[in-house]
Amino acid sequence: MPSLKFCMFFLVLYRVCFVICLTSAADPIYVRHVCPNTTTFNRNSSHQSNLNFLLSSLVSNATRSNGFSTGFYNVTAGQDPDKVYALFLCRGDVTPTTCQDCVNFATSDILQRCPVQKESIIWYEQCLLRYSDASIFSALDSNDYIFVLSNSNNVTEQVRFDQLVRTTLKEAANEAVNSPKKFSTREANFTTVQTLYCIVQCTPDLSNFDCNSCLQQSFVSLPTARAGGRVLFPSCYSRFELYPFYNDTVTAAPPPTPVLSSPPPKDSYSRNEVIRCIHIGLLCVQEEPADRPTMATGVLMLNSYSVSLLTPQQPAFYIGSRREACNSMPTKELEFDQSKSKSMPLSVDDASITEVYPR
Repeated sequence: MPSLKFCMFFLVLYRVCFVICLTSAADPIYVRHVCPNTTTFNRNSSHQSNLNFLLSSLVSNATRSNGFSTGFYNVTAGQDPDKVYALFLCRGDVTPTTCQDCVNFATSDILQRCPVQKESIIWYEQCLLRYSDASIFSALDSNDYIFVLSNSNNVTEQVRFDQLVRTTLKEAANEAVNSPKKFSTREANFTTVQTLYCIVQCTPDLSNFDCNSCLQQSFVSLPTARAGGRVLFPSCYSRFELYPFYNDTVTAAPPPTPVLSSPPPKDSYSRNEVIRCIHIGLLCVQEEPADRPTMATGVLMLNSYSVSLLTPQQPAFYIGSRREACNSMPTKELEFDQSKSKSMPLSVDDASITEVYPR
């Protein structure tokens, strides 16, 4: 049934596709790295042997935790002056498999970018990896290296947007400092069609006080005049965007179980959501092209329940009678034009085709 295909396509594409992209087994998305030349080591030295051992150990422990939480691990090797400290931190919402893939890639990538530096750090969308010849564990580091990245798009109502970003990030920080992963996400409505997405995270070995201090320092540098931005510190980071860029289903609390008067809403989809998708699908197969919503309008209809839906007329193509096609549809939400109702085995396939143009 065309409407059902439309429903499943957009529901999965819009609400889940970005999660699949961010948690796939593909190479992690590189963001930034730094490796100062102030301290270097000789190739084939004890320091390099210790570093190679640590990087291998990080990969093998990418799905474990050493007293903190999964997605974070720190380890040391060797003795001074060749002692090496290393750690990795995966974004709090990624799967263990994605975390391991990111760490595995980072351990080889960082050696290509920083071949003889004793101190290095590299950030990806999914994880960060860091090592040094000085202790970097349980210590706040928010001054030595700082990177500020911003979205190229400006935002309207800058004062209100700035206030919303800072309020939402503060709420996220309050939750993060008290969580095992030192990680939190928050969302807030900016306009009727724009949602603000925020994320904060510290390395879990920081104290609550140090984590909060690091995040508050990052908030000062955020480019809130833009539609998105992030601040990267070695010990924490914060980010906001007007599009979903993380998987909030992993960390979000499960919704309360509804009280059912009949056996369970077989599929996992909400009944009202499916009905709405079918409704929108029928609008997109209207016989008159002018009656069909644009791609942007269709996405808006799926994403906002405040948008009123028009009553669909007869689709351009259907099999069977109208009564058969709509027998399972709730008449309260979907009422067709009964003045045109006729039963016929097959409609004439004279439908026009809507051509999609980028906007």
